[in-house]
Amino acid sequence: MKHMRRARVRTAVAAVGIAAGLGLAGAVLRAGDARDVSPVQAERLLYLSPQSGRVADRLMLSFDALAADVYWIRTLQHYGRDRKSARAEGRFELLDPLLELTTTLDPQLNIAYRFGAIFLAQPPPGGPGRIDQAIALLEKGLEHNPGRWQYASDIGFIYYWYGAGDHSAAADNETAAMWFERAAAMPGAPVWLRQLAATTRVRGGDRDGARRLLQGLAASEEEWVRRAAARGLDQLKALESIDELQTLFDTYYAEHHARPASWSDLSPGQPRNMVPVDPAHVPFEFDASTNAVAEVSTLSLARDIEPQVIFPLPFGLVVVAICGLMVGSFLNVCISRLPAGESVVFPGSRCPSCRTSIRWYDNLPLLSFLLLGGRCRACHVAISRRYPIIEAVTSAAFVCQALLFGNDPLLLGSRLVFTALLVALFGTDLETQRLPNVLTIPGALLGVLFSVWRSPGPVASVEGLALGAGILLAVRWLWHRATGVDAMGLGDVKMLACIGAFLGWQQVCLVLLLASVMGAIVGVALAASGGRSLQSRLPFGTFLAVAAFGASLVGDRALAWYLGFF
Repeated sequence: MKHMRRARVRTAVAAVGIAAGLGLAGAVLRAGDARDVSPVQAERLLYLSPQSGRVADRLMLSFDALAADVYWIRTLQHYGRDRKSARAEGRFELLDPLLELTTTLDPQLNIAYRFGAIFLAQPPPGGPGRIDQAIALLEKGLEHNPGRWQYASDIGFIYYWYGAGDHSAAADNETAAMWFERAAAMPGAPVWLRQLAATTRVRGGDRDGARRLLQGLAASEEEWVRRAAARGLDQLKALESIDELQTLFDTYYAEHHARPASWSDLSPGQPRNMVPVDPAHVPFEFDASTNAVAEVSTLSLARDIEPQVIFPLPFGLVVVAICGLMVGSFLNVCISRLPAGESVVFPGSRCPSCRTSIRWYDNLPLLSFLLLGGRCRACHVAISRRYPIIEAVTSAAFVCQALLFGNDPLLLGSRLVFTALLVALFGTDLETQRLPNVLTIPGALLGVLFSVWRSPGPVASVEGLALGAGILLAVRWLWHRATGVDAMGLGDVKMLACIGAFLGWQQVCLVLLLASVMGAIVGVALAASGGRSLQSRLPFGTFLAVAAFGASLVGDRALAWYLGFF
């Protein structure tokens, strides 16, 4: 006992000594920092100059990529430190040399070119504002990686925003459009770059060049590209109509020193009530404050076109939210009855406990549940919270889709149908671990049908359907051969095929990755908490539904961001 007490005393004394030592060390360091008020900063040196980069490459032997990573980290530290620094001179002085050395050591370090150009182009005080160095860095990237369309596109954006000089210079639309066209001609470049080049040429005044680009896009195999090109050509027509009407107006005003009483005064022989319209059949009008022809159409390129909203905000979102509540109420019926093979139409809604028919005023989505305190009016038994949750989640999901796709009625309809399918499949799989064929198979057919008119297009839709089914069938077959146990049901296979039909084959890979990661995290968490063993089956369809909903919102942007690093 005495020995144990002595050991405890020694342990306690040692712990107190360590804590005191750490506290004393901290106090000394803090005092030293407080005394260090010297305004003189240590000279910052770069021991390897950009000109010695090739020498450094040879000195590093086969570790040049590792050395490049180290210098890239130092570049980030230098940029971040100087961005926060209060020093007036010498800011970002090592930024360009560090980037030059980094990209010499590893000419394929994509992130150094793209983010380095952003750092260099940032105007003071957030960066050095060296447009020339940013362009030179990206051109170096193109020299070493001729197939990287992203570098050419980034140069185009630099000219678009900053021009070729300092930040006080005007945008160089002509050069920006040239770089966008160059990027668009590279393998793997997205089609929208040609549309961007055409728009940039219009802003720079080159309408003929823009028309040629748009006419080429109008022959594309992708329907959405053809629609965008047709819209752009209509925009050009609207701008030309403005110019023609403005010329007529100026001529009339110069001769009569007064504004015309009507449009017919500008074109003798035309009916007096004639009003010229743009390609969207929206009339033009005079602007009395400027004596100019005002183009009031949503097609006008001269007014920085924004997507046409099909409903006024916030009223439109309220309508979508209410529709989401009503659809969610119907989805509750589907979740309860479809796994059991029951009709979702007859009989009408009834209490799950006493089977009493529910009156219409007790069946208002979300509101009736709150007013009744979550209990049946007849038997007073508590109603499952699943009902208001599904209604609220469906409503919120519909609003999210409307915020992103409200400018395209058909695409919005496709996304809302897809969202309703995902909610229903999520609920049935969570409650019964079943994914009814009556949802997955018609859902896949609807996905292909919608793709005929909207993204991802019929070819990508069929490829997504085939890939979604093929991947999970292969996994199921391999796992069964290895263990003799089915890794998943065929419902998961058909559900991923349905997702692929709506989103395309690229999104299938993203959805499967996200769903697998979420399933692994949840499975390990449940096993660690003692809720399930690692051998227990999880409703994989629930993870597929969550991942697919996320992909339907931001999947394209996520893939574009990720692929931009390669």
